[in-house]
Amino acid sequence: MKRLSLILLILYPLLSRGQINLVRNPSFEDTISCPTVWGNITPFLKYWHNPTDCSPDYYNACAADGSSCDVPYNLGYMQYPRTGNAYCGIYGYGTASPPSDVREYIQGELIDTLAAGKNYCVSFYVNLANLSRYSISNIGAYFSNNLISISNSCLNLPFTPQIISNPSVQLTDTVNWMIISGEFIANGDEQYITIGNFYSNTNTDTLMFNPSPFGTANIAYYYIEDVSVVCCDCEQENSDIFVANAFSPNGDGINDVIHAKGDIKELDFRIFNRWGEQVFYTNDASKGWDGTFNGLELNNGVFFYVLSGINNIGERIELKGNISLIK
Repeated sequence: MKRLSLILLILYPLLSRGQINLVRNPSFEDTISCPTVWGNITPFLKYWHNPTDCSPDYYNACAADGSSCDVPYNLGYMQYPRTGNAYCGIYGYGTASPPSDVREYIQGELIDTLAAGKNYCVSFYVNLANLSRYSISNIGAYFSNNLISISNSCLNLPFTPQIISNPSVQLTDTVNWMIISGEFIANGDEQYITIGNFYSNTNTDTLMFNPSPFGTANIAYYYIEDVSVVCCDCEQENSDIFVANAFSPNGDGINDVIHAKGDIKELDFRIFNRWGEQVFYTNDASKGWDGTFNGLELNNGVFFYVLSGINNIGERIELKGNISLIK
């Protein structure tokens, strides 16, 4: 096993170099102006659009108290952003009028067209609003070569998303942000990402999650945060921050801990297991993960990391990728 640890240590600079998040305004912080009314993103949010007649919502801490688009208080409850000061919100499901079969989406621009044949790692976070009586397991991301614009409709968009949440897991958390992630091979003409539920009510897997007085609406309404699209297998020559894609926490003193490496001024480094559960977090570049969770050593497996940071010259770095734990 020492031989494996030594090989991993030698290869460390060659593994999993950092890549650029291709989503413009991924955390919805860049505004045209502070939101003043609930039910619209277009006048307020840069690089994000509404592809249908139904209206997604934009929330920001800069909005006036009581405006219904403030953060953390908006739909009568408190929800803090995962990062920064803002997030968006969409109807993912509805059963009665209003709304009936209603769908809302947010559509974002990419910095560059995706490269044909390349593998892209995609992730975003969702949180179920407390007023929702239902949860669903069908939120996805669809990539297109043009800006989608469909009028006279609030129904589900007729597209098959390349990225979809785990169909066996209901998205029920009203406190913590739940990660949705996946990978796909690009055709080479994709320039936009659209997020929402692309299935009809009949084909949407639902759960009456919140029949209590808190669940006041026959809907599943989700907040959305921190959207990322990263080329998993593209070379990046001048990466300032990087993470190895494997480590061996076997106690031999060689490659037992995995760190974010490079010239890091600010750091947010999180590691998740395959069920989306966070097993490690640090904002200190001197600290790394030793392969344990809640004091217990984890078995061999593949984990997913999300890193955001600022390098020593003030550039923002966004990284995502896989880490193999090998003992």
